[in-house]
Amino acid sequence: MRFRQLMATGAAALMVAAGVGCSTNGGGRAFATRTLPSLAPIPSDPAQALTAAKARLGTESARFSRKMNYEPLDLTGIVNAQTGNWEIHGKDYVVRRVGLDLYIRVTGDKLHTVLMPQASADHLAAGGWIRSPLPPFREGASIFNDNFPWNLANQATHATAATAVGNRSFAGTYTVDEADSGLTSTKEYSVSVDLDEQGRFSEIALADVGRPDLGVVTTFSDFGVSADITAPPTSEVVDQDDLSILVFLELS
Repeated sequence: MRFRQLMATGAAALMVAAGVGCSTNGGGRAFATRTLPSLAPIPSDPAQALTAAKARLGTESARFSRKMNYEPLDLTGIVNAQTGNWEIHGKDYVVRRVGLDLYIRVTGDKLHTVLMPQASADHLAAGGWIRSPLPPFREGASIFNDNFPWNLANQATHATAATAVGNRSFAGTYTVDEADSGLTSTKEYSVSVDLDEQGRFSEIALADVGRPDLGVVTTFSDFGVSADITAPPTSEVVDQDDLSILVFLELS
């Protein structure tokens, strides 16, 4: 239990720094990918290359993932760049954003650990979905921010002292004032960034300089994928305004 608490504490701090699957059923589907031609050569200057990569964020639908060396916080997902709708998969859950609504499905062991009304638990156990509104604090959150999942690249777009360490690879430093997270210090992280052949972010690795065992790795892939992220059938959905389920899923 203490190990889990320590890992959760470390992961939570990294979530502050990070700013941080395919759809399967109920209407969220992913289809064949397409690749757009590069708009311009990748700049040789590291700062310019990262700026150009930032400008591409959000212009194409994509798949993404976040790995934090702590399974309850790991996730994969797909996002539609035009609608902003997305779907994420984590351990024993699926969350889909469609407009201003969240659709949540919980399975496996999570069904026995998440506190919720019995009627909601029974509905989920039968394979249904819960619909909840987006949380009111979403602009201060990572996952529920309107800029998700592109904000997962914040540590790369705000990196300083960037240097080239490979053909399309860069390293830099990301500094965070953690006062807003209840901590009192400024924390420094090392950032490693890989771009794809068209100069788009493909992998961003963030590591605590003082605790290199704690890290976040974010990936973007399949740019241009066709993603049809829609609400599940109404017959499979029940409404629940209590957002505590997001806390128990460690998504708040």
